[in-house]
Parts: sequence; C-alpha cells; structure tokens
Amino acid sequence: MAVELDMLGLKGAFTATARLAYQHGLTLYDAAYLELALRRRLPLASLDKQLCAAATAEGVPLLP
Repeated sequence: MAVELDMLGLKGAFTATARLAYQHGLTLYDAAYLELALRRRLPLASLDKQLCAAATAEGVPLLP
C-alpha cells in the first residue's frame, strides 16, 4: 500500500479542521481525521464515540 501525501496545506485544512473541532466539541487531532474524510470523500474508521457522532452528523460513512 502506497503512502499518499495530502498537499492542501495548513491554510485551507486548518480553518475547516478548527470549525469542525468547535462545532462538534472534538480535539483538533480528531477533527483533522474528520476534515480529511470529508474532503477526500472517504469513510472513517474509529472507535471514538464523539468522533463517530460528528462523522455521522457530517454525512461521513463509518467503517464497521
């Protein structure tokens, strides 16, 4: 499996990440995963209940 770099940069990604963190009461660390899943239209895998609830609210599919 190849590693792929996400080149959006801090400016665009950080604003969206901070908004998600504030809106859903997430840490910036968790919100960064959610932001990436949203932007790349990918499902999210997590056991964190708050992150899963935020993903569901944002329309991000969850992996079992």
